[in-house]
Amino acid sequence: MRIDETDEFIIAEMKLNGRMKLRELAKTLDLPISTVHYRIKKLIRGGILRKSVIVDWKRLNYNILGFVYLKIDGVKVDEVRKIVRELPFVENTYSLLDDYNLMLIVRAKDMEDFGRNVSKIRSIIPEHSIKVVFGDER
Repeated sequence: MRIDETDEFIIAEMKLNGRMKLRELAKTLDLPISTVHYRIKKLIRGGILRKSVIVDWKRLNYNILGFVYLKIDGVKVDEVRKIVRELPFVENTYSLLDDYNLMLIVRAKDMEDFGRNVSKIRSIIPEHSIKVVFGDER
């Protein structure tokens, strides 16, 4: 799929505000609404844009952000990813080209909750090394 400058402008604007109304976006880009609508549909069909939800974890009182690194031996990383991504406290997963070959973004309300979450991960995949790094969103 070819992406031109107009598509790049649409993508850039939508990254800033994915909920912007078509009329506003068309006005910002100085394009007809029909053109912007067609371009967005084309970008969705081409797999460039996807529908997604952004959760405000702080408003849900999930104040802990942890990056859990797993070193998985003897098990396929993709199989483990499928299992852990179903856990409600796992926001996202990433395969890594490192000794630790899987990273999970884990949310928790407090440190006790985070400990329970890590214990749950350990119970699902007992044969692995784990490293935890905490982060902060500002």
